[in-house]
Amino acid sequence: MTGSVALVLTNGASDETNTILDERETVLDASEIVLDVSEMILDTSEMILDASEMILDASEMILDERETVLDVSEIKLDASNAPVVKRKTVLDVPNGALAFPDAALDTSETALVLGKMARWPVPGPFAASGPVGFSIFGAKGRLFGPGARLSFACLLSRLLPPRFVRLLLRPSMLAGLGFGLLLALGVLLHRDYGMSWDEENNHRNGLVSLNYAAQQLAPDLARRLATSHSPITDLRAFPDADHGPVFEMAAALLGYLLTDGDSRQVYFLRHLLVFFTFALGCGALGYIGWQRFQNWRWGLLCSLLLVHSPRFFAEAFYNGKDVVFMALFTLAVAGLLWLRQRPTLGRVAGHALLTALATDIRVQGLLVVLPTLVALLALPSPAYPGRRRLLLSAAYVALTLAGTVAGWPYLWATPPAELWQALHRLGSYPWPFTVLYWGRLVPATQLPWHYIPVWLLITTPVAYTALALLGLGRTLAGWPAGRLRTLAGRLDAWFALWLLGPLLLIVVRHTVVYDGWRHLYFVYPALLLFAVGGLRGLVGVARGAHPARWVAGAAMAAALLELPVTALRMARMHPFQQVYFSFLPAATAERLFERDYWGLAYRQGLEWLLAHDAAPHLTIQVPWHYPLYNNSLILPPEQRARIRYEPSARARYFITGYRWHPQSYLDSMGHEVHTIRAGGVRILSVFERTAPAARPVGPAAAPR
Repeated sequence: MTGSVALVLTNGASDETNTILDERETVLDASEIVLDVSEMILDTSEMILDASEMILDASEMILDERETVLDVSEIKLDASNAPVVKRKTVLDVPNGALAFPDAALDTSETALVLGKMARWPVPGPFAASGPVGFSIFGAKGRLFGPGARLSFACLLSRLLPPRFVRLLLRPSMLAGLGFGLLLALGVLLHRDYGMSWDEENNHRNGLVSLNYAAQQLAPDLARRLATSHSPITDLRAFPDADHGPVFEMAAALLGYLLTDGDSRQVYFLRHLLVFFTFALGCGALGYIGWQRFQNWRWGLLCSLLLVHSPRFFAEAFYNGKDVVFMALFTLAVAGLLWLRQRPTLGRVAGHALLTALATDIRVQGLLVVLPTLVALLALPSPAYPGRRRLLLSAAYVALTLAGTVAGWPYLWATPPAELWQALHRLGSYPWPFTVLYWGRLVPATQLPWHYIPVWLLITTPVAYTALALLGLGRTLAGWPAGRLRTLAGRLDAWFALWLLGPLLLIVVRHTVVYDGWRHLYFVYPALLLFAVGGLRGLVGVARGAHPARWVAGAAMAAALLELPVTALRMARMHPFQQVYFSFLPAATAERLFERDYWGLAYRQGLEWLLAHDAAPHLTIQVPWHYPLYNNSLILPPEQRARIRYEPSARARYFITGYRWHPQSYLDSMGHEVHTIRAGGVRILSVFERTAPAARPVGPAAAPR
């Protein structure tokens, strides 16, 4: 049977209202029929509403505080080939806002129509003072929709004041709450992670550059820095001076201003700053997704996938080069989209600043310059004459170069020559060590072309990779059939270049890479954008009449299941998510690939040793001194003083992270008294033997 029920409430003449109320019994009878049919699909509708509250809206409608039409819900009735009953609700909102007075609608009446679907009466904030027509119609296979938002609003309205509910459901407020929760999570967890292999050297790079800048601009600050730190190397004598220092300079300055100078507090602050920068990158990715998909929910999903990427989440606390560059590069891309909306000189300056900041971390930030110039020069002629377009383009290039030089003291002496040298060193960085790849120790200069793709595959959640391939395939299949004529097509072209261009450049130029694919982390946001695009494609197929809609629905459900599964794995691996492997068994990963190449687990190994041996001094041997020294810096001073580094077999303890030695150690190393595993992968072992004490840990003893 097919039918529809409509309730029309009008604030006009009171006699019309009374007439409608007199006919209440008729409405109740018809409603009971609808409720009987609706009961058959109650479980399915609840699943739809729950999934919708995870911010996915496959309907591709733009819902914000200014929308005037709200599609309450769509439910497909398919029980024994029963006919579909269609009902629809349309809210005619005064002034185009989702804000209504509470007096005009008796919500208990509306509950007869919506109660079985949402389990709650329509709240006061969704009551209308003007004419409101209600009808509910079965959906065409839609799995997510704005009806879930109404259901969520119904729940909130029972718990919170109506005005607060309206404020809470604004997209900007939801995004702000998510960002605030992410920052709070960073504050909660930033003390849990150890010190990475490069961290002390990166901090020293920032200190050297800051000291040089202070000598030129603020001599008093330079003198104070010299008295509060051990002798600071001259900029021209520092081997890594051509590494972009802008983030490390800021971290060093804040560490000087906000801490007591102890290394433990300095590096905890640095971890927090790295994570805050990562959070900004997550926000920028959400903005890019919103602009591409024209829906804030899909943009929020892009950010959520980045946070739910285990290796990125861990490295967001200590990797001040690759993760910080990824965040700033994403901010620069978001700045390009922001500039495109209204190209003004002020926005050009803001975008140039973001481009310069990214370049001052890694010179690959200059990759943003070309698409920006294309976007500026391609502005429509009537509104932007050729002269104005050239002026904006020239201003962008000039401000970007000026900002890059200003944030990189190494370039101050001879900017063109030094910048060219940094670009040249990018493709030929002299790293003379080996990398464990497919079970063999291969020199970094001889790694095969598939090193980066393989590492990307085994360290990215499987669902993300599969969806990204689907999204990229759909994009490439749609070219060149007029795709570049639309904004979405042009953005997809830029995202494809963002993702594939650096990968192809690495392969063609045979650039030296090592320690996984961290040097290309900045392409990961583009991969996630294609992953979300692939998910949207599955949703579109599942909603349609395509024969494969059930297959698409199953694939979509499996992909969505990846989020809680990955989150659970991240929680169990904490704080060692940096050794996450997506699908490899632990034994296979140990045998074929590098594990904790950052050496972070040494901190937990030292803490365990200090807690289980009360001796005033502990002599420790390690295969390489860096991780021992670095992780001692983040220990409390009294514990740090107990550690003695002994490079020979005279040490009582031997600690290893299995870098450059994936196989088991001989019994001569002693008895294994402690093991750290993450995701089943052994990442650190502590062996005990007897030996006399030796010398304290210090930077002078560190091998270089």
